This record gives sequence, structure tokens and C-alpha cells, in this order.
Amino acid sequence: MKKKKIIFIIIGLVLLSSAVMMVYMKQGETVSVVKVQKGEIQKYIEDIGTVTYKNVVNVSIEGNGLIQNIYADLGQPVKKGDKLLVMENSDLEIQLKNIDEKIKELKAAYEGSGVKNYATNLEKAAIAANQAEDTYYLALKEYNDAKVLEELVEISNKNYETNVKKATISVNQAKESYNSASEELKDAQVLKDTGAISQEELEQKEQAVKNAEAVLNTAKLDLNQIKVNDSENINAVYRAQLESEQREQALKSAEALMKTAQLDLKQMKVNTTKSSEAVYDAQLKQAELSRKSMSNNIEKLELKAPVTGIILEKNVEVNTMGIPGTIAYVMAKADSVEIKANILADDAINIKLGDQVEITDRSQEKKKITGKVVDIAPSAVAVTSSLGVNQKRVAIKIEPSEQLNQLKHGYEVDIKVIIEKSSNAVLVPLSSISEYKDKDCVFVVDNEKAVLRNVIKGIQNEEFVEIKDGVKEGEIVLSAPDNNVKEGMRINLKKSLDNQEQ
Repeated sequence: MKKKKIIFIIIGLVLLSSAVMMVYMKQGETVSVVKVQKGEIQKYIEDIGTVTYKNVVNVSIEGNGLIQNIYADLGQPVKKGDKLLVMENSDLEIQLKNIDEKIKELKAAYEGSGVKNYATNLEKAAIAANQAEDTYYLALKEYNDAKVLEELVEISNKNYETNVKKATISVNQAKESYNSASEELKDAQVLKDTGAISQEELEQKEQAVKNAEAVLNTAKLDLNQIKVNDSENINAVYRAQLESEQREQALKSAEALMKTAQLDLKQMKVNTTKSSEAVYDAQLKQAELSRKSMSNNIEKLELKAPVTGIILEKNVEVNTMGIPGTIAYVMAKADSVEIKANILADDAINIKLGDQVEITDRSQEKKKITGKVVDIAPSAVAVTSSLGVNQKRVAIKIEPSEQLNQLKHGYEVDIKVIIEKSSNAVLVPLSSISEYKDKDCVFVVDNEKAVLRNVIKGIQNEEFVEIKDGVKEGEIVLSAPDNNVKEGMRINLKKSLDNQEQ
């Protein structure tokens, strides 16, 4: 009797479980769903761009002298003709005054009677010739002394260059040791994962990398220290070269004046008053040409902005020597910003001239502007990434549609090159796509059941994919089906939609 009761109880429990299961199956599963909508989708290539300026201008020093004042600093906007710096050279100013005095003397002598003043002029010419000769030999001695000093300083500079070369070799050797140790560590990590070497051996390789890195850092520090410590030696070279150039210029001027004075004396001894007037004209013309040349040299002591723009680089300081040919400033027009980027070759093959670009600055505001691709390099170049990976990249140039003040030379921006887009496209989440029998599929909720349907994809990005055929706007699809979803599974659509709205 007890056995029968137990059997009845078991049958009752089975029937109750079946009833509960029936109710549960009728309720269906609650899953993530989304309604198919239409919209615009873009396919783009993301990378990092660097802000640069077009038409960069190097502003070089033309004269010789000590930099006395600097009027333009890094990042400062300047107008064409603005004064950038001024150098001091008292020797040129003294020489200009001497030439002015010479011109005055020539004019004063011409105004008097050439016959009456002939003897006096002859005596003056003899004195002037002797003085010019003394000045020349003094300038020659100073020039020879300056050349000797220049040679001594150059010898000292060669020693500095030798030290730099040795330190550079040490840095390169340390780099090779560090790279070798890093490669051995990578191999050891692989062997450790396979159990081929012990943890202790792996730690030894790690320590070897640290040691090599320490040696490399020390070598770099030594090289930088040599360059810093010997900066005064470099300045001494510049000063010695400048001194030699100035003495050479003074020697040439003294030689020219001596020859002119000797010629004046010679001609005055043999020429008549009439011919003396012709000599005067020649002397005056030569003096005026010398004055013009000297004035031009003095004008070169002022450096002015050749264009209206912004200072990108400043390479000069007050109380340092200005050397002809030295690039003092690098300038560019402020409205000539462009963006350069190096795109992976596999991606760059899809980029065309004129493609639209979305540019985002890296400030807190994350301001966005548009631009377009205006130049694509004809070939790819090998580039080593920060992780040491060799990549083929293609350089492109982007022209912004507007100028942002926060986009400065050398700044990095995030770019999206839009290579394809579609408007009024049928869109579903990328996560809703699954593959079944080598075909793309989605689960569509049809009559509250999950139905697997083949689709044809179009453009896709990181979030959405365009469906060219297979589903229509307004249909409900599973947004992220997992392996537990089976075709024909009942879906509790109401709860699923409620969860989506929440």
C-alpha cells in the first residue's frame, strides 16, 4: 500500500514539473533585442596625425657681431619687417665714421684752389700715406695673431669632436647589447612557457636586460654631459672665427686705404691741378662706394622678419656671437596649417585624394573639425613602431576646412579618414551578426520565435553593419546572440523590449 502511494506521489510531481515547464516555455526567453533602423554609416580608417605648417621659412643671420637685443620669442606672431634681433659691432661704426670724415676732407680740399694748396695737399698726402701704412701693418699683425688663436681653438675643438665620437660609439654599442638582451629575454619567455627552461634562468635573462638598459642610460648620460660641458669650447671656436674674420676685414680695409693714400701721393706729385680734379672725382666715388658697402654691412646687424607669420623655432640668445649663415629663427604663416599622418599600407590603398577626414584635437573639449586628403605619397616606407614592430606606412597630407587656435606646430590629433559611406542604410549592430554554414546570419524575432535568416552585408564599422538584403526596417533582431540561442526558441518579446528601453 505504501509503494502505491509513493508511485502516485512521483507521478504527481512529474505532472507538476511538466506543467511548470509548459508555462515557462510559453513565457519564452528574455534576450537582448534591437529594432532594425535606417541611418547613415561610414567606413573609416583611424590613426594619429601631426600638425605642421606649410611654407616654413628659415631666417638666417647675415652680419657679424654680438647679439645685443632679441625682440621675438618662440610662438610669437610677427609681421613682415618686424625687428627680430640686433647685433653690435663697434668696428663697423668706427669705419663708417672714418669714411664720412674722408669724404668731408675730399670735398673741403676740392673747394679750395688746387694750385695754391698744391704744396699743402702734397704734405698732407704724404702724412696720410705714412699713417695708412702704419695702420695696415698694425692690422696685419692683429690678423696674424687672430689666425694663430683660431688654429689653437680649432685643435681644442677637434679633441671635443673626438670625445663626442667615442661617446656616440659607446651609446651605439650599449644599444646593441640592450637589443640583444631583449631578444634573448623574449626567447626565454617562450621557452619558459613550454617548460624548456627554469624560472631562475628566465629571471637571469630579465636581470641581463635591466643591466643592459642601465649601461645604455649611463652611455647616453655621458654623451649628453660631454656636449653640455664643451658648449663653452664651441662658443670659443665661434668667437675665434669671428675675431679672425673681423681682423681680416680690417686688414683689407687698411690695405685699401693704404693703396689709395699711396696712389693719391704719387698722382699729386706728377699731376697738374686739372688732373688732380679728376683724381678727386675718382677718390670721392671710391669713398662713397665704400660708405655704401659699409652701410649695407651695418644694416645686416639687424635681422627682420621676411614674412608675416609665427615663430616656430628660436636658436639665438642675448650676449652670444652672431655668425653669418646661422639659422636664427624658423617661421611659418599662421594660416598655413596642415596635418601629416603615416597610414598602414594595407589601409592606405583604400584612401583617395579628396576623401573627407574627421579631425579631433586632444584637448579636454575634444573639438572636431573636418578636412580632406590633399596628398598621398607614391610609395610606402618601412617604419619601426614604438613596440619595435616593422611596418610599411604611407604618408598622407590633410588640409583642415578651418583653422583652430589650439592646433599648434607639432601637436598630435586623432583622425578618421572616411573611405566609404552610405545614407538611408538598413543598420543592425555588428554584434548581431553570426556565421552559419559560411554565410552571414541574424536571429530575427518572428511570431515571438528566434528565426535564423541569411543576410548580405554592406559597409561596416566598429559598431554597426549595413544590411543590403535579409532584414527590413522595423523588424526585431537579437542584438548579441550567444551559443544558448537556438532557432525556434520562444522569445519573450515584451520583456526583451522593456529591458531595451530601460
